[in-house]
Amino acid sequence: MLEFPNPKTTSEAHLVIKAKNSFLLDYMMGQFHNQFGDLYKKWQKKQQNAPAEKLKQWSLDQNIPLSLSVERNGIWEKADYFNIAGPMAMKEDVLAIPLNGTESNPLKIKLEAGNFFWEIDYAAVDYSPQTEISYKVIPVKTAITQNGEEVVKMLQKDDQKYYIQPEVEDNALVSFVLPELTNDERTVILHSKGWYQILRNPTGTPDREYLETFREPGRFNQFVNEYIQTLTNK
Repeated sequence: MLEFPNPKTTSEAHLVIKAKNSFLLDYMMGQFHNQFGDLYKKWQKKQQNAPAEKLKQWSLDQNIPLSLSVERNGIWEKADYFNIAGPMAMKEDVLAIPLNGTESNPLKIKLEAGNFFWEIDYAAVDYSPQTEISYKVIPVKTAITQNGEEVVKMLQKDDQKYYIQPEVEDNALVSFVLPELTNDERTVILHSKGWYQILRNPTGTPDREYLETFREPGRFNQFVNEYIQTLTNK
């Protein structure tokens, strides 16, 4: 539960956080995948063809994203959520929160996720009005792999052509030509898009009836808590 001064002079607030997912969440996703045994690859292929909305809803039902609620007229209302950030490094993110005047004073915000799923280092609210921002999209000029191969055509457009990195140490040196600086300062943002495939090879016969229980909202968090309990009892 977070509380912030509420000036009630603006129609929008911006919640800024610095956070990441826990290694426990990452580990337990691996344990969940292991439950599929020798059917894991078949299930994984099916997941790749599943509707994105269905996958997102399962994630939300299991409290994996970091949900944001706002107290209005004494009642908590879901407003939005922060997407998964990964466990490797803290990341900064921001969510815009529409304000309609029924929010409490001070402004009360609730951040909620599954047990031990997130680690939050910093949170703040910004009420500054949004200003016009001028920007320019700069295409990739060159992209050279560690083997000297030019892969710039794979990275210049948002299409179905991907620069694939099958080995752990694969890399590409990417260059851009920035325009001349017209102001005292500017921000350079790298905008990238892609995906990765989790490589696992579980074995054994899956318990289908047990796996069906993970369709229930909150079941994955229960699975995590059960695992933690086994460690506590050792």
